[in-house]
Parts: sequence; structure tokens; C-alpha cells
Amino acid sequence: MIYSIIKNINQLNYKKLNQLGEYIYNLGESDILRLYEGYGPKFKALLMLLEREGIYISKEIFELVINGNLINKHKTPISYARQELQQLTKWNKRTRTIAKASKLDWEQLSQQFVHRNTADKVKQEIWEISLPKRSLEEL
Repeated sequence: MIYSIIKNINQLNYKKLNQLGEYIYNLGESDILRLYEGYGPKFKALLMLLEREGIYISKEIFELVINGNLINKHKTPISYARQELQQLTKWNKRTRTIAKASKLDWEQLSQQFVHRNTADKVKQEIWEISLPKRSLEEL
């Protein structure tokens, strides 16, 4: 639903905008980041349109998406972890903790930390933390 709405942003009426604003307001940070990564400019335009219509999302998420600013690391911990991770080059215990908090997938983490001579143990750790955690009942 949200994807088709973002693709057709020019056809939204106020009622749909209100519903969409409420939906986005209730999303978690990782879901919002996924939308932003997938629809960058259109998602930015949507958030600006919502604000112009008086439909607000959290200030922290708005600042992050629109201006690229992290204003509260406690309210946007995933984004903060991703920013911290960008500064790191070596895989160690601290990097592992930050990578886990960043909720990045295998591909994103391996681009930064897996090289030709990377130890298998490091590759295995990256694989394990990038897998979604599910119980056996969910599988």
C-alpha cells in the first residue's frame, strides 16, 4: 500500500494524506529508513508535503530524512549506529555491537568489512548478525 502511494504522490487528497501521515508516524525507525532508501527523493517530497499540510511526524525522523541531521541518538539509534559504523574499518567487538544495532544486511556489512583476506570467523559473525532473528514457530 505505502509503496503505491509513494509512487503516485501527486494524486493524494487530504484524507489520504492524513491516513498516510498517521501510518508513517507509527512506523519504526528501521521501516522509515527502508522507505527512504527505496524511494529517497519521493519519500522526502512526501514528508515535506505532509508537513506543509500540517501533518507532522517525529522531529527526529524529519530532520534525519530531510536534512540528514541526527539530532537525538536515543530516538534514532539505528541511524546513529549506521553513522558510527561508517567511521570504522576494522572488525572487532565494538564494531560487532554497532553493526548489530545498525540492522544492516549482509550485503551492506560485507561491502565494508569483508575483503579478500578476511577471516572466515569474521564472515560468519557478519552473516549471523545480519540474519533476522525468528523463533522456530515463525519459520
